[in-house]
Amino acid sequence: MLPFATEHPVHAGGARTLDGHYARKRANVVTREIDPPREIIEDVITDVPPNQREEPPMRIATILRALDPLRAPATADAHCDLMCGVYNPAQARIEAESVHMIAEKYHGSDDETFRHRCVIIKEERAELVKHHLSVLWTDYFKPNHLEEYPDLHEKFWHAIKAAGDAKKTMDPKAGEDLLAKIDEIADIFWATKGGKPDWMTS
Repeated sequence: MLPFATEHPVHAGGARTLDGHYARKRANVVTREIDPPREIIEDVITDVPPNQREEPPMRIATILRALDPLRAPATADAHCDLMCGVYNPAQARIEAESVHMIAEKYHGSDDETFRHRCVIIKEERAELVKHHLSVLWTDYFKPNHLEEYPDLHEKFWHAIKAAGDAKKTMDPKAGEDLLAKIDEIADIFWATKGGKPDWMTS
């Protein structure tokens, strides 16, 4: 028995579980531990045969909240949960094109509100360029690619640095330099693929 714990049996005829669902022919015992705060859910099966027992549909988030009610579950992001193998330098280039064009539009306007928005959005796009290049660098390219293209690491390093430089300035030339560096990486990428697919060249 946990220290300072209390047991609260719930009626088995139509017991309401923590996530709001009902479980028939079950008796649920909720044991609460005072320090540290934690709830442990123990399902006590009554007279239901093993082949007829049903688990209440509880979401993962609900279970986590039950285990630690004072700390909400955090949301995690990932490039791809399946390692899908779909990579394309065009992701970085599209964002880099936005960086370049936004800088040009910035200089072509005297609207201070618009220019302020240009700065904010351009910095977001530049950060996405860094993200897409980093994913391509670390997830797609392998040691055998580096053997064939020994300057590959240097190209990526310079391209990501160029994205950082473009983030800090409204000079359109920084965007042009970034696009050129991404194109160098794209040439190597498509060479490792045996060329661009037909839908990109037709």
